[in-house]
Amino acid sequence: MDNNIKIENFLNGKVRVYQSDDAYKSGVDAVLLSSIVQAKQGDKILDVGCGVGVASLCLAYRMPSSIVCGIEKNLFYYDLAVKNQELNNYSFQPIHGNILTYKCNHLFDSVMCNPPYYINYNNKELTLKESGNIESDAILKDFVNFTFDNIKNHGYLYMIIRSERLQELISYLSIKHWGNIEIFPIYSYVGREAKRFILKAKKLGKPVSKIHYGIVMHQNNNTYTQEAINILREGKEFLYS
Repeated sequence: MDNNIKIENFLNGKVRVYQSDDAYKSGVDAVLLSSIVQAKQGDKILDVGCGVGVASLCLAYRMPSSIVCGIEKNLFYYDLAVKNQELNNYSFQPIHGNILTYKCNHLFDSVMCNPPYYINYNNKELTLKESGNIESDAILKDFVNFTFDNIKNHGYLYMIIRSERLQELISYLSIKHWGNIEIFPIYSYVGREAKRFILKAKKLGKPVSKIHYGIVMHQNNNTYTQEAINILREGKEFLYS
């Protein structure tokens, strides 16, 4: 295995993954996303653009009675996702496929997604390190459409997004008849603006929305808050407020 690929720990070692220093690396956002998903025993959950599988594996750890699948188009990340499933042996099934062309053979109960945050304004060719954070052939609208087509009616979508794209995301959701939208701000510190949000939406839900208190990640001394520790180290559920 490449020397730049190392095993990294998540949830205090409850999840261990291969990641490369030369590629995009999943981190806090993937764990936060996995923590907010709610599911029943036996539910099938799809992670769209799963990368090396960090969010999927954290969710599979927290919900061992669920079946977690992850779709990833980049073969490098997909291969690592397969290795990471073997390393952890949780109920996670990586799929190699492009959301622009791939057809799932069944519908999922819930879908989670951590899409690339930034628009590729110059249409430049992306490096491996940039590929997880900047859009390429699939843009935000494509992620919304793919999730809608592959989730059961009244199933839930969970997506993490930067604040500057929140309005764009909500417009796409409205076109596809997502409803019951709930927004969870992620604050770095008390008194700072939220630069990231987790959004929850229901397929064919009512045209209503709600903004929660969300979560504050750091105390003034730069250490994690207890709420953040519960999620990032203990694998606890994101508590709604």
